[in-house]
Amino acid sequence: GIQTDAAAERGSSDTPNVAIDSQ
Repeated sequence: GIQTDAAAERGSSDTPNVAIDSQ
């Protein structure tokens, strides 16, 4: 996601994902 928690952003791209997307 964009400027969200680094740990939660793992496996995410430059899309507006929030932390919950990777949980």
